[in-house]
Amino acid sequence: VFCWGVLHHTGDTPRAFRVCAQLARRGGLMHVYLYGPKSRRTRLLRKLLRPFSYHGRYAILKVLTSVVYKLGRLGHLLRHILPLGPSLHGNFDAYSTQVNDELRSDQVRAQFTKQGFTDIAELHPTWCGLSRDIHMRGKREWAD
Repeated sequence: VFCWGVLHHTGDTPRAFRVCAQLARRGGLMHVYLYGPKSRRTRLLRKLLRPFSYHGRYAILKVLTSVVYKLGRLGHLLRHILPLGPSLHGNFDAYSTQVNDELRSDQVRAQFTKQGFTDIAELHPTWCGLSRDIHMRGKREWAD
């Protein structure tokens, strides 16, 4: 079972995790990517964008993403103030959705254990850089 960047948008991450875990057969693997704790700057940007419509948030993020990555040194400085990545899709996902649960590694590991997974490993893909988001996988030892 491969669940990438969805569970933290459901409003009930533990329940969504349980549902996905039931899909894993005994001996099967489950790999999840979930939002980890975010910075105050990230939370502030989400809050500032919340009053805008779906299309308004998209337009604002489109401008910010393109401007911040085309301004050379000034853009580099702005990226320290505005926590934006180079991808409009990634920024829209991170800042525009109404539900963004943030979890800690120990909470995710506990969900894996509770659902009968072993060989649980937190992964650190090099492309994630310093992100505190959680990439974890486990092997299902028993199934309901």
